[in-house]
Amino acid sequence: MNLVTAACGCQSCVNRREEQFIEIYKGKKMIFCNNECIVEFKTDPEKFLKSDHFKIKFSDLENA
Repeated sequence: MNLVTAACGCQSCVNRREEQFIEIYKGKKMIFCNNECIVEFKTDPEKFLKSDHFKIKFSDLENA
């Protein structure tokens, strides 16, 4: 699994394989470390992407 799928930029995201931690957004695959991060993302995806919590460039994410 490529690090550029890890939405939170943490190592635990990279190690996730369970579907409940994966979201597809605007054609990009995003893997989250836990349910709280997914809830935060789903509440306002654009706000999440602009926050300090999102540590990589959206354009660098792996295509879904």
